[in-house]
Amino acid sequence: MGRVAELVDGAWEGQSCLIVGGGASAARFSWLHFEPTDRVIVASRAGDEVTRQVDLWVSADRPFWESRKLRLDQSMRVWVHPPGDAPLKPGCADISIPWFKHQWNWEPPESLKDGVACCGNSGHAALCLAYLLGADPIYLLGFDCEPGTWTTAKGRPPKQQAFDRWMAGALKLAALAAENGRRVRWVGSGAGCDREELYRG
Repeated sequence: MGRVAELVDGAWEGQSCLIVGGGASAARFSWLHFEPTDRVIVASRAGDEVTRQVDLWVSADRPFWESRKLRLDQSMRVWVHPPGDAPLKPGCADISIPWFKHQWNWEPPESLKDGVACCGNSGHAALCLAYLLGADPIYLLGFDCEPGTWTTAKGRPPKQQAFDRWMAGALKLAALAAENGRRVRWVGSGAGCDREELYRG
């Protein structure tokens, strides 16, 4: 656990990874009954709620990194951004990774050198990053997949369009992982789909 010295393709091969989003299931989740994973990624504002040590803190939101106080820990802060976008203020993030193709693309590139798929969502960027790093299995917590609970940011109302985009992208990426003999699983409660069925697409 702790700070990752370098992000390269396949660096987490054979290691399990938990990705924590900001959905209701994460708030109800008991860490006492979950077997620790090798790696942990938190997506955007979910990092404020996770007290355990994490490896990567991922967000595709510039104001998130630039206009708030960040906790002092050993996680690597990863900013996912439009290609050619102006740099963040000094000290706001440890590494920047561009979108692959365009903002709403779900499909991962062949290599991290080309960026990550964002699908307009920090959680999807985190999922793509874990996939390219070679993690298996990948567990998703706090990605509550029903429109009544989905929200793009704390305090904002649920958005059907955001839900549809995330689900379509997550299902396709999870199916791609399955084709390559790798697993994506929901954990926790509150998801609107069968967590064991997600990876089958």
